[in-house]
Amino acid sequence: MKKTLVLASLLAAFGAASAQSSVTLYGQGDIGLGKSSIVTGSAVTAANNNQLQMNPTGADIGGFRFGLRGSEGLGNGLTAKFQLESNNFNADVADTKLDFSRAAWLGLAGGFGEVRLGRHATVAVMNSGTQTNFGWRGTNSQVHLGLRGGIDCQTAVVCGAAGSTSSRMSAALTFLSANYSGFTFATQASLKGDGYYGATGTGSQFAVGYSAGPLKAEANTTNMGGQKTTYIGAQYALGATTLALGSMKAGTNKGITARVKQSFGAAAVGLEMTKETTGAKRTGTELGMDYNLSPRTALTVAVNKTTGRDLGSFAGVRHAF
Repeated sequence: MKKTLVLASLLAAFGAASAQSSVTLYGQGDIGLGKSSIVTGSAVTAANNNQLQMNPTGADIGGFRFGLRGSEGLGNGLTAKFQLESNNFNADVADTKLDFSRAAWLGLAGGFGEVRLGRHATVAVMNSGTQTNFGWRGTNSQVHLGLRGGIDCQTAVVCGAAGSTSSRMSAALTFLSANYSGFTFATQASLKGDGYYGATGTGSQFAVGYSAGPLKAEANTTNMGGQKTTYIGAQYALGATTLALGSMKAGTNKGITARVKQSFGAAAVGLEMTKETTGAKRTGTELGMDYNLSPRTALTVAVNKTTGRDLGSFAGVRHAF
């Protein structure tokens, strides 16, 4: 359960209006059983391929993490904000490491939008809502095919050895616009002097979105150390049914994804199909389901078949607080 601590302090003398700040502790637990067979060269060894495991590398979803976020009203329509979010903890092995590698930033928000300074999700990640039915769980074909358009750095060198990852930007200068009749845009950059992105030392992203009624559309472009990725896609809700189509390019790899998601009360079932349009022209299909036991707890099931892999499967439980 979310716990919010609200601190109100009087500004001494003359009965001046109080400034109000809030800090929220939040997190997620996500664990289950599954098995997956991955081609040679993957992080999963041949000995563990197609073996039942807890949180297998090729089929897990989100792991365990927690964070703090807060804000303070400054007056004149301005708000100071911050976020600290931990790395994922492993529930199946000893893991004592604690850091805030998922997010560590300060920001200022107002009628103009929001400015952030520090490490946090890339604007491509924040604007990727039309790309998947159930998020970037390990059974997602776009992950296996390297087609998370506008999100992934394609090599460890490009992503940077200094702590940067594909879905986070280190030492980022970020601007998130206000909403203009359904349109939003965002831009983000890491400076060359910070040296996180290989020889060129820079990373940059730009994203634009539109949301009105049942329609949601997004596009983004990324340049991480010279490695470029793009994505454009849209989804449309027809009552309890959501239809979506997206096109992505990651380096020289291109592909398209089509998906449908149907809600049945507390349950949601989704089918997602991804096809490479270049190179080996591999394909991937994911069938997944979430069943909400409460607004914060869900049972999850997913199966996937991607070219170069046997059938992967996962079943687990997710709880957010």
